[in-house]
Amino acid sequence: MIDPIAFLTLLLGVAVLLMVIRSDLSEGSRALLARATPTDLTPIEFKELPPHKRTKTKQLLQEQTVRSLGHRYIGKFDAAVVAWEDAPIAHILLERKYPSNHLPTKARSEDFFQTGLYALALMESGYSCARTTLMVIYCLQDRALRCKENSNAFNCGACRSAKVFSRAFKPKDVLRKLRKLDEIWYAGRRPEPQPSQAKCQACPYGASACQFSVA
Repeated sequence: MIDPIAFLTLLLGVAVLLMVIRSDLSEGSRALLARATPTDLTPIEFKELPPHKRTKTKQLLQEQTVRSLGHRYIGKFDAAVVAWEDAPIAHILLERKYPSNHLPTKARSEDFFQTGLYALALMESGYSCARTTLMVIYCLQDRALRCKENSNAFNCGACRSAKVFSRAFKPKDVLRKLRKLDEIWYAGRRPEPQPSQAKCQACPYGASACQFSVA
């Protein structure tokens, strides 16, 4: 028979370990982002650099468009940290969100999914994403505006006023969600409503046109 106290202790230990791992991931990603050198190159231009210009130095791509021909979508990521090794490597894909009043206590799954789509498009174009970190940064609008005015818009790695969340990119998780969306967009499956305060507030139809809205 399992000792309840020992089992509870084990669960608490696992929870603490997961918190430490996530904290280390976030701090490591912050440092990597802060050290990256900004560049005006597009993802395609970086990938096609001639051998003598390739470097392992981390480069920061900013506000660049990516496309997935296989899954038929296009989007623009806020920032990506990349480098050249044996192939072009995507170390970080970053998405910024700007709430007006309150910073969240946890990242929205939709925001990580959006960031994962950018990583998936880069992987499809020839980037190695085996060790890619997805990063979502929430910064209050007023604070972000001050940073932009002071030319610090991309110094998020050193900022302690924002909420930073990181997780490893897992292509299978992104593809699983993408297949469900494809069934709705391309196969005619009707979506199932899942009303919630957080989802309805972010939805442009949540306050007026949707009969399921709880906003």
